[in-house]
Parts: sequence; structure tokens; C-alpha cells
Amino acid sequence: MGRGGCGGCAKVNDEDEDDYDPSDSGPIKDRSCTDVVCLLLFIVFIVGWGIISTYAFINGNPAQLIYPSDSRGEICGNADFADKPFLLFFDLTRCIKLSAALSGCATPQVCVKKCPTDYWSYVTGSKNSIKQFCTRLSPGEFEGTEIKELVRARKCPAYVLPSTQVLGRCVPTFGLTRSSPADVSRIISLKRHDDTPIEQTDLTEGIEYLMKVIDLRGIGSKLLSDLAIYWWIILVSLLLAFTLSFGWIVLLRYAAAPMIWLSIFLCVLLLGGATGFSWFRYMQLVNAGDQADKDEIFLPPLASTLSAYYYNKDLWLGIAIVMTIITAVILLILLFLRTRISIAIELIEEGSKAVGSTMTILFFPIGPYLTQGLVILWFCLVASFLASAGEPEYKIVDTCKEMTCINPETKELYHKDEECNQESFSCPSCPEAKCVFHKFGPSDLELTFQFYNLFALFWILFFVSALGEMVMAGVFAGWYWTLDKEHDLPSSPIISSLYRTLRYHLGTLAFGSLVLTIVRMIRVMIEYVEDKLKQYEQNNPVVKAVLCMCKCCFYCLESWLKYLNRNAYIITAVYGNSFCGGARRAFDLLFRNIARVVVLDKVTDFILFIGKLMVVALVLLASMAMLRSIPPTLDQDLNYQIVPIFVIILSTYAIASSFFSVYSMAVDTIFLSFLEDIEKHDGSPEKPYYMNEDLKAILGKMSTVKEDEGLEGKDNDGGEGENND
Repeated sequence: MGRGGCGGCAKVNDEDEDDYDPSDSGPIKDRSCTDVVCLLLFIVFIVGWGIISTYAFINGNPAQLIYPSDSRGEICGNADFADKPFLLFFDLTRCIKLSAALSGCATPQVCVKKCPTDYWSYVTGSKNSIKQFCTRLSPGEFEGTEIKELVRARKCPAYVLPSTQVLGRCVPTFGLTRSSPADVSRIISLKRHDDTPIEQTDLTEGIEYLMKVIDLRGIGSKLLSDLAIYWWIILVSLLLAFTLSFGWIVLLRYAAAPMIWLSIFLCVLLLGGATGFSWFRYMQLVNAGDQADKDEIFLPPLASTLSAYYYNKDLWLGIAIVMTIITAVILLILLFLRTRISIAIELIEEGSKAVGSTMTILFFPIGPYLTQGLVILWFCLVASFLASAGEPEYKIVDTCKEMTCINPETKELYHKDEECNQESFSCPSCPEAKCVFHKFGPSDLELTFQFYNLFALFWILFFVSALGEMVMAGVFAGWYWTLDKEHDLPSSPIISSLYRTLRYHLGTLAFGSLVLTIVRMIRVMIEYVEDKLKQYEQNNPVVKAVLCMCKCCFYCLESWLKYLNRNAYIITAVYGNSFCGGARRAFDLLFRNIARVVVLDKVTDFILFIGKLMVVALVLLASMAMLRSIPPTLDQDLNYQIVPIFVIILSTYAIASSFFSVYSMAVDTIFLSFLEDIEKHDGSPEKPYYMNEDLKAILGKMSTVKEDEGLEGKDNDGGEGENND
């Protein structure tokens, strides 16, 4: 029988929890399944996700999202149009936004074998040269109909321009490069299907807007070409990050105090150096004025999109002020919390002993991380299939000045951009009006499935993260709650902890992750509402303020719940409580020791965070040195030099976080067990402490600090005691 259902927090009765006491061999073995109802709900939910995934794979076609579609919704480059991979817009002046080019432009479109290479207009051009760009022609219609009538019926374009393909779309190339200047005389002769002239500025502005968002060669191809040069630097940097992170953890095991103080010193030194450089660069730009030497730059100006910011003195002033404030705050923290830092360092030393007893635990987070990566990949796959599972949507384009066509469904006149049925649409009085493909629009069912898919993503990611936390908590709790740590430690603590978690506590993990998922989905819905109400924010500051407060509140709530869940998993790993029982017990314990928790726990997190930053900084410096070694001729061919820098920083931080997360979990488990130990035991032969001599020294230091601060209190029975040191 499982204790504690999926929603019974108010009725938890864990059979007198105080009777549960760990044995000398670590976490208790006499435990039962917890939160079984939540586990069953989680299993049913996973089965439902599988059904939705099957529906998406049967009805979806991601090619619709990758390849462009013509006015009838047919995919260019596939099926009957396999030999016509490019999309041509009849009138590009209607496509002045990227969204139009990607999801449906207000003009007929046709799949073509190749993009046009020359200027053409139905007014002056040869009729035969345009046939390949016409669409929906019946047999013999092209030969037996005047070109002007075909253009007016929107079966042939009124004009074409020399173009190149960009993401499968034909985009004019004139004026974009020196090798393709605009032919003004040819553009002036162009006319639309209604005989209105084409303005060069209309075309130029539309094309320039597109090219600012979609680079002429494509961002993807640029990144791939850069990776062909950078791949070895990224690979070496990742190996260096792995080596440094592992080496840092090993050094913490044998020389925790020197390593931590060295990390703090180097962090302050780097912050001071960054602050000094920021002020120096600002003063340099102020003194140079408009004559700043733009040949001297940290990142080559032709290769970096951030090079312009290097010469922005206002930006450097802002950076200098922010860095000065951060440096000052950290120095004050180090000054006033130096005693707490010493205690935190000793706590980390104890964590290093726990980690050192099972060094293989350092590699355990790799499993959850890889699992989470597969879940994200599956989510993206299902989302892409669902996004293309909807029916094609069609809209009216090119309405006449006096529209007389009636919509048979609404019995009202058609109007521009109105949704239409391409099969039944007919408007003989206005041949210019066409019902063209707009996009693949999801139905209410697909939208519901997308919501389900997103909920599944969050729930499973939180579940996998919780699984890793509980397994590590079980390992470190087993180390702490063993009196003889030299001889009585289990031979395979990771396997034992993993077995206990999978055998008894999957329901607890499902419960805790479900709570976090609900809060995360509320945050997502707030973001969605904010996006929909953006048009009102500028005129209604109240709406903007309310949404901002809601986002802040739910972010804080999610952060607090993550911390509470983490400690609840520790209690469950030790005592076998249900989620509600573990959360309540952890909350009571933390609340009774709030001063210790707020200061010591957060100082410890800060110290570990400094360690991660040092690993990232060292790898970044090494990678920058390697980037500098690239030959100048090769460096000039690079497009985004800042991209590998970001990739290296993010990857290094992820690797360092993987290693340091083990330390963080060890410290949190030992700290919570330490608080439980000093409340349940008094150090007598009848109730001996499970902590070792070093932790007893920490207890003495904490008592001294509290006496110095005048915070010595009373125990729960009202007498002077050691429990509230």
C-alpha cells in the first residue's frame, strides 16, 4: 500500500514520523511505495502522450514547415513538384515582412524549377519566356489567351526580376551587391497586373527588409561554414572543460579550503580587472572622440556582429558602473560573511569526503542529462508533426475596388484577407481576386495536443531531474547516516539508491514534478497573454505592471518550490516518506533553522557558483587564445566569430554544472542531515551524533557565531539547549 496519494497533502499521516530513525547502515530499508496514485496518473499521462505522438506522426508532415508551398498548398520540391523546389512570388512588393515570406504572402505564388535570371514585364516582354512561371493553366489556355488576360486573371506574373533562392524562395538580387546593381530603366518599365507602375523604392525597401532578416547566403550555411573552421577549437574547449571540471572536483577533495579561497581570490581579481578595463575603455573612447582607432579591436570588425559596440562609449560606461557595483557587493559579502564562509568551506570539505567515497557519482548526472536531451528531441519532433497536421488555410488577395462577389457561407461580400474555400471560391466579376494558400492552420484539436505536448515536456524533464536528485541524495544520506564510515559503507551505494528510488518512490517524484509543471504552465500562459496584449501595453501601463508582477511572483514561487522539492526528496531518500510528508518535514526543519539555511546554504551555493565561473573563465581564455591563432587569411572568411564563443561558454558552463551539481547535492544532503542530527541527538552514548569530528567542529563554530550575534536561543522544550545553536 502506498502512503500519501496524489492530492492528499492535507491528510498525510506517516505513522508517527519521529519513530523513523536511520540505522547504522544508512537510509532505512523498511519502506513502502509512496504516492502510488500519482505514479498511476503519470503512467496514464505518458500513454496519452504516446497516443498523441502516433496521431501526429500519422497526420503530420514536417516538410510543410521546411519547404515553401504554392498558392494551392502544394509543397515545392516534393511529390508532383519534386522538380520545382523554389517558390516565386508574383508581386514581391506585397511581401515586405519576413512572416509573409515564410507563412503566406498576399500574392499568388508558384513552384518553379529555377528562379528567373532576367527582367521581364508583360508590357514589353516576350510571352513565351514567362510560361514556366505561370500556374493553373488548362490545356491550350496559354497559347490561346492574350498575356494581358492571363496576368489579369493572376495565372501569370505581371513581371519577374533576376533573383536568387533564399530558404527556397526566389528573392530579387538587384542592388544587394556591387555585382548586381539596380537597372533603373528596366524597373521603371515594370507594371503590376492592374497596370499600376512599380516603384523602385517599393521593391528596394521590401528586399532590404527581407535581407536584414534573412541573410543572402542564409544564416545556416554561414554557421556550417564557420564550424568547418572552428570545430577543432570547440572540441578542444569541451575536452578542456571536462578535464578542468573533473580536476577541480578532485582538488576540492584533497584541498578544499585552498581551492575555494583561490577561487574567491581569482573571482575578485577577474571582477576587478573587468571593472578596470571597462573604465579604461570608456576613458579611452572619451579622449579619442570621433577619431577612435577602429583598427584595434578585440574581435575583428568584419567578422563580428558585435564590433560596433566596442566603440560605444555609453555602453562601456554602463558596463563599468554595473561591474563596479557587482564588485563592491561581492567584496562586502566577503567582508561581512567571512566567518560564515569559513563554516561553508568546512561543510564543502565534508561534501568532498562524501563524494570521494563514491567517485563514480560524478558521472551519474550524465544519464539524466542525456535522458532530458532525448525528451526535448522527442518533444520537438512531435511538435513539428502536430504543427503540420492541420488543414491548409486560404485567404483572399487582390480584391477589386468594388467587390461584388458573395461568400456562399456568410452570404456577405468577400473582403481582402478573408478566409476562403479554394474549391468553392468563384468571383467572375473580379478576376484579380484569388483564394490563395496562406498557411497550415492547426485546428482546436491540434492546439489542445500541442498544449498536452508542452505539459508532457515540462513534467518529464522535472521528473528526470527529480530522479537524479533523489538517487544522489540516497547515496550521500547513506554516507552521513553511517556511524563507522570506514567499514560500514555499502559496496554499491549508487545501485542501492537507484533501486530504492525506482522500487518505492517514483510516485513521489511524479507528485513533486507535477506541482512544478503546473506552476511552469501558468508562467507560459502568462507569457502567452502578455504576447497577445502587447498592443495595449504602451497605452495601458496598468496591464503591463500586473503582468510583470504575475511573472515575478510565479517565478519566485517556482524557485521556492524547486528548493522545497529538493529537500523533500532528501527526506524521502532517508526516511521513505511520501511527497507531502517529506515536504512538510523538510519545511519544518528548515524553518526551525532559518538563519542557518539562509546564510550557510546560500553562501555554499555562491562558493560553488564561483568555482563554475572559474572553470568557464579559464576555458574561455584558452579558447580565445586558440581563436587568435587562426591565420589572418582564414579569419577574414569567418562570418560570426562570436557564435563559437557563445557555444563554448554555454557548453562549458553545462559541463561544469554537471560536475558541481553532484557537490551541490552532497552539501544540501549533508546539511539537512546535519540539522536533523543535532535535533534528534545530543552526543551522549545513548544518542550519539552521526556527524564526524569535523562536522562537530562546524557545530561548535556555529554556536560561537550565534553567541557573538546575540542569537542564542532555546530548544523546543523551553530550556537552554544545543538544538538551536
